[in-house]
Amino acid sequence: MKSLPPLAFRKHLESISSEITAGDWRIGTYVDLVSEKKYLLFRLKPDRFSQVRPDIITFRAETAVALAPDGCVHIAETEWKNDRLDVLTPFLEPVDPGAIGDADAASLLRTVVKTLAVFERHRFEATGLGIESVGRNGNGEFLLMPNAYVLPAARSD
Repeated sequence: MKSLPPLAFRKHLESISSEITAGDWRIGTYVDLVSEKKYLLFRLKPDRFSQVRPDIITFRAETAVALAPDGCVHIAETEWKNDRLDVLTPFLEPVDPGAIGDADAASLLRTVVKTLAVFERHRFEATGLGIESVGRNGNGEFLLMPNAYVLPAARSD
């Protein structure tokens, strides 16, 4: 697993865009004022937070990256505080489905299918997969974001 430099969670982060909603998550873009690196902050909606355990989220995040390191963004930090879950990742540019060309669409689909095939072999599910859970890094590679895979599937009793 690729290691990221240690970061005092949100100590020097400043919001640089408004949050968007993606399923059970609110996602905002932040910049570290010291390093000037950009990050995405995923915040689980409070009504969903009570339905999951913190250790499950951490386990699923680490498992996804271990199974498909080239298909999932690495998590820089996670914070559980006051009934709130925040997940910080390196910045990924959100995918705009209306502005993606054929070559990029083919690359995006290859990445998603390849990553899902790896997940399927290990019976791991990307329960939140949608266009809002795929982003592009600075090298132009498409990656699944944590909102695609950290929440477990809903149980039906």
